[in-house]
Amino acid sequence: AGDYKEARYWANATSLILNTSGTNSILNRANIVLHSFVQHFFVSTQETIFSLLSINKTAAAMGDVESAIYSMLFSLRFSFYAGENLALLLNSFCELLRTMKRYKEVAKAALIVVVMIETL
Repeated sequence: AGDYKEARYWANATSLILNTSGTNSILNRANIVLHSFVQHFFVSTQETIFSLLSINKTAAAMGDVESAIYSMLFSLRFSFYAGENLALLLNSFCELLRTMKRYKEVAKAALIVVVMIETL
């Protein structure tokens, strides 16, 4: 077991650095990891959910679909832990799965176009 106070210090320092570094897909992913696997030990579940939903909005606005999907997935997981209504969670997970399927189809079509262009 490590030092809780020191761990909290470094988690807060990391959060401060990420929050002052602007926004891009790498920072979105780093924030997802921070909030999903580290920060939740130091803040409430509701605060973790709020942070992940905030990352989701930022990522979606940037067109970073992958980070948006991951942040929504982890926010739904924490919503389950917080005792959210299971019917609402089921609907949200179903919508997330539909979004992932659409993203996969769009990515596959884009890859086909790239391959066709490269072979010309």
